[in-house]
Amino acid sequence: MIQEKAPLEHSHSFLGSIEDARKLYGISYEKYMRNNLKDQIIQSPHNTVSVGVESNSSIMRMIAGNNKNYLISENKNLSTNNLTITGYNEEDVVVNINGSLLIKGQPISASPELSEPSPSTPSVINNITTNAPVGSIIQMISQAVPDGYVEANGNDLLRSDYHDLYEFAKTKTDILSDSEWLAKQADDENVEYYSHGDSLTTFRVPSLVSGGKMRYFIKY
Repeated sequence: MIQEKAPLEHSHSFLGSIEDARKLYGISYEKYMRNNLKDQIIQSPHNTVSVGVESNSSIMRMIAGNNKNYLISENKNLSTNNLTITGYNEEDVVVNINGSLLIKGQPISASPELSEPSPSTPSVINNITTNAPVGSIIQMISQAVPDGYVEANGNDLLRSDYHDLYEFAKTKTDILSDSEWLAKQADDENVEYYSHGDSLTTFRVPSLVSGGKMRYFIKY
C-alpha cells in the first residue's frame, strides 16, 4: 500500500483495456457510455489542467490554464498537424469567434457574408485576398494562375479536388447540365454558368473571355 501522497504536479498514463482500467482506478465507465452523466467538468485547484487522447502517432490535448484555453493537435510522424472539423452527415459546421482571430500572432478578419451571385454577372474584385469567399471572381493581366484560384476557362474539374467550389456552384448558383452548358457555348463563348460535368466525378467552371489580355480567375 502506498503511504505517501502523490506530488501536486503529476500525471497518469495507462496501457490496457477499459476493464483493466476500471479494476485499477475503480471508475465506472458504463455510466459514461450510457450518457447518464451530463455537463461533465474537470475541476482542479491547480493553475493548469489538461485532458488528452494519444495514440502511437498523434495526440489531441485540451488545456485550460492561466486564464487561457488551448486545443493542441500533434502528429508525431508528419511535418504538419491537421485540425479538421466535420459536421455530422456532412452538415454545415458553425464556428463563432468573439474577438479577433490570430494566426501566428497576425489578425485575420472574418470573411464577408456570402451572397447569392447572379449567374449573368460575375463577381469581380480588384485584389487577391486570402480570405475571399469561395466562388469570388477576379480579373488580371497575368500569365500565371494565382494560388487558390482556377481560371474561368470552361474546363472540367474533379469534384474531389475542388470540393468547396463545386458545393458553391450547386448550392449558390443556377448550375446547368453539361449538355445545356455546351449548347450555350455553341452560341457564345462566354458562358457565365457552372455545369454538373459528367454528373459523377467532374464539374465545369464558367467560360469568361474578355477578348483581350485580361483573364478571369475563380477562388476555390
